[in-house]
Amino acid sequence: MEGVNVVIAVELLLQEELENDRLHHRVQRRRLFRPRSCFLELTDQQCVERYRFDKATIQDLCLQIQPLLQARTRRNYPMPVHLKVTTALTFLATGSFQSVLASSTRLTQPAISNCLTQFLNAFLTHTRDYISLPTTPQALQDSMRQFYNVAQFPSVIGVVDCTHIALRHPRADEASYRNRKAFHSMNMQVVCNAQREILDVCAKYPGSTHDVYIVQHCGLHRRATQGHFNGAWLLVCKHQPLPDPPQQQLQQPPDGDDDEPPPPPQHRAEHSASQEGFNARHRLIQTHFL
Repeated sequence: MEGVNVVIAVELLLQEELENDRLHHRVQRRRLFRPRSCFLELTDQQCVERYRFDKATIQDLCLQIQPLLQARTRRNYPMPVHLKVTTALTFLATGSFQSVLASSTRLTQPAISNCLTQFLNAFLTHTRDYISLPTTPQALQDSMRQFYNVAQFPSVIGVVDCTHIALRHPRADEASYRNRKAFHSMNMQVVCNAQREILDVCAKYPGSTHDVYIVQHCGLHRRATQGHFNGAWLLVCKHQPLPDPPQQQLQQPPDGDDDEPPPPPQHRAEHSASQEGFNARHRLIQTHFL
């Protein structure tokens, strides 16, 4: 009996030691990596619906900003470049909350936030590659010829107008972001050429700012009035009155309500036809990202 008691006592001591070890030593769990999808597995139509760009455009974008988004090491199974790009594009295309987007992309909200920050910082370094006004004499002549072919409007290189980009309710200075249509926005000034390509963007003014104020205080106005466009003109919408410096290069068609005689119907038609390029680009921006 004594031998049996000794064996039982030893077993109890061993069980107690094992329980103590379990309490003091955490069991290391193996990390679980979820499968990651690639946009190349989708069709072009699916890519446009989900990311607002086709596969070729997304692939080219990934190649351009890859040096800035590529992880330095393979440690901890880093997120590939294409996943960072498509995650950011999904957020920009849908405008959804990051937490809602996390459930559909199988990523955490902090991961989506990091993707968005890295993508925007990398993409902004290539802004001048896509958005720039013509400066060389040949580029100016080409732009003027394209506008003349639209409606025989001479010496015009771009059309200037503003559009409101809707925002969520801001926490600070809420009143300044409420526009005349009673929703919160940024009032973004855009310049388009005859091919509906964006040449210049000024997106730093809240929605309550009038279009005229933006035209008069943006860098584009300063460059135009200083004669940087070599005699070329930027066509401004009729509802945006302009100051009248001697070297004015922001052209505005005369208003029929003034003392001057109203413009002939052909002039109004030329202006409207030239303005249609911006209107089409505006509708495209509204459709894709609002």
